[in-house]
Amino acid sequence: MGTDIHLGVERLNNGKWEEVVDLFPNHEQIMGAYNNFRSEDPALREPALEVLNNMPTHRDYDLFAMLANVRNGVGFGGVKRGEPVTPLFADRGRPENTCFALHDGDHWLGGYHSFTWCTYNEAMAAPWTRAVVTHAVVDFDEWIRWQESDAVTPQMWSQGVAGGNTRIVDESEAKKIRESGDSTDGVYVQTYWEWRPLADSSFRRWLLSPKFQETAKRFGGDNLRICMSFDS
Repeated sequence: MGTDIHLGVERLNNGKWEEVVDLFPNHEQIMGAYNNFRSEDPALREPALEVLNNMPTHRDYDLFAMLANVRNGVGFGGVKRGEPVTPLFADRGRPENTCFALHDGDHWLGGYHSFTWCTYNEAMAAPWTRAVVTHAVVDFDEWIRWQESDAVTPQMWSQGVAGGNTRIVDESEAKKIRESGDSTDGVYVQTYWEWRPLADSSFRRWLLSPKFQETAKRFGGDNLRICMSFDS
């Protein structure tokens, strides 16, 4: 079961917080982008990719961990997915003076746990280039390709696999299997790597977008509040 982030932005106007409504793609734009991103026509595909690749609500557990201590080092069922990091804005809760109302007694912005917020300036000052250690299992053939390449990460991985003739081995055992020529059907390798996935995350690109920067310049970065909630 996955976890998603829900966002809202509000600005301080004469002592009152008001929603900023034009910093996200609207429903019509999102649906149009989904319909066009598979097109062979660059005139349709490129604008669609621009919308989809820069949506700040993409599921990104490294981001959730850094912002709000959500999925911090662990995934579904407690599976280890990385080394925990020190979160920046965890447990701030729902501001009493927020313009975003609770729904059904517990839902805020569409999420129901880990309510928090930060100013635009705080978000911009976050350590977006800090290293993250990810733990994962990688299909044996993909692990071989990764070992023989200069890539920082494998192309595909998961935090856990199960079922059938699945077998998970560590890297030392994987090297022995490779040398022996034994069958690798159903074999996955438990591994890890260090990288900087947040430097070019869609959330950071959203912060750096001309529209958001113009809004921050107009109202002041400390007068813009990014409100967050999560579901799972």
